[in-house]
Amino acid sequence: MYSFGGRRRDGANGTEFLPPGITETELLSVCVGPDLDSTTALACLKELKEQCLYLHFDGVRYCFKKDPNVTLLIEQESEAVGRDDRRVEERIKEMLEARISGRNAVI
Repeated sequence: MYSFGGRRRDGANGTEFLPPGITETELLSVCVGPDLDSTTALACLKELKEQCLYLHFDGVRYCFKKDPNVTLLIEQESEAVGRDDRRVEERIKEMLEARISGRNAVI
C-alpha cells in the first residue's frame, strides 16, 4: 500500500502528486487503535526497517520497492568479508601498523 504514488497533493490544482510511500504519522493514524498502541506500532516499524530488505525509508516516507535497501547490501558484504578470515586479519594488521608506524617505543 502507498508504494506506487500517484496520490494528489492536498490543495493542489490537480497536477501535483505526492511521492510514493506513507509518512509515520499517516501509518500510525490507520494502525493505532484499542488493540494496538503507538509504542508497539513504532517498535514494530523499527524492526521492519532493520529486517525488511525491500522496505525503503527516505527520512519522511516508507514504501516498498523492487530494489533492495542498504540492509541487504551490508549483509552481503559482511558475509563476503566473514568468509575470508585471513583477509580480515591482514587488513587489521595493516591498519595497526599504519597507526603505530614511526613510534619505536610501542610494543
